[in-house]
Amino acid sequence: MIDSLIINLFILLLFTLILFYKARFHFASRNITLMDRGDTDVMRGIAALLVMLSHYDTYVLNGNDLPSLGPATIFLWTGGLGVCVFFFLSGYGLWLTYAKKNLDYHFLVSRFRKTVPAFMILRFLTGLPLFSFQDGRDLLYILLYCLNVIDTSWFITVILMVYLLFYLSLKISRLGLAPERSDNQASVRAVVYMAIFLLVLSLAFFLLGFHERWYNAVFLFIVGMLAAQYWDRLMRLFAKDSRSYLMVFFSSIVIFIGSGAFFTLLKGENIFITVFKTISGIAFCLMLIGFNMIIDWHPGLFSRLGSASLYLYIIHPNILSLYTGALGIRIGIRYVASSLLSILLSLLCVAITDRLHKIKRELS
Repeated sequence: MIDSLIINLFILLLFTLILFYKARFHFASRNITLMDRGDTDVMRGIAALLVMLSHYDTYVLNGNDLPSLGPATIFLWTGGLGVCVFFFLSGYGLWLTYAKKNLDYHFLVSRFRKTVPAFMILRFLTGLPLFSFQDGRDLLYILLYCLNVIDTSWFITVILMVYLLFYLSLKISRLGLAPERSDNQASVRAVVYMAIFLLVLSLAFFLLGFHERWYNAVFLFIVGMLAAQYWDRLMRLFAKDSRSYLMVFFSSIVIFIGSGAFFTLLKGENIFITVFKTISGIAFCLMLIGFNMIIDWHPGLFSRLGSASLYLYIIHPNILSLYTGALGIRIGIRYVASSLLSILLSLLCVAITDRLHKIKRELS
């Protein structure tokens, strides 16, 4: 009972701090884009926090004698939503950045360089307390672990595959090479090719017996591509009828609750039930966008957490492993300490990275 109270109070205080510390918000009078960089950082921060709390809640309930976490139990089901938001934002951001460019292999090099080195270094550093270093077999295990071959981090593997498929879809559709009048056709082809590639990838994961998390959220990437492609039309529609803001917002809430509840109740019974995961993910993203259209809201800490989302995703599983082995300390205290440590280390990584980039610019 005391542990549950500690955890719920911590989550309440954490969200209060992140939502309102140095936050700026007022009723939005005009939007010129569907989402800007600040909006996507906030959404990414929300997603990262939902994933982390979901993992922590799962381990607390499965590995200890707590019968319930009270209100905090809701975070057991938020991890999938966070992943949906990540895929949506990836599709949205990559389309806006690269759709009109003639991509070459430097795109893949850039994506690889931004993801893999940080993943390997942080996986090694945060995994050090878990390694024994007793013989050569341990060294081989550490190498394979850092290369994501053992104890695979499925999201890193899948997102790198998605980057490759995005590159192929744009190259095959010849988007960026087409004359202006045929850009729309090339854009449609790129989305269709990407949908086919993801369908094949998902089917392969399913036939190979992979857990459904490997494929039940990837189609949010397509939704993000479409949102980026047609955002100007959406904004014109909203400009004609301001009530569209509220209609999108409240409709997405109803769809999110209905599809989310249906997926939660019937999860695992049928492969087709995963469709409701996609629907609830789309509705959740629309909720966040609709909220942004109504209120111009810029919480400073959430934006910062969004910049640290990759680091938080990499760091928190190993911090979680340390926390589960910390015997003699109350479960609630371990939960709070490991959550804060994961967040602080992630923000520290961002600060270090920003500093290194600044030094590099000064030297060049």
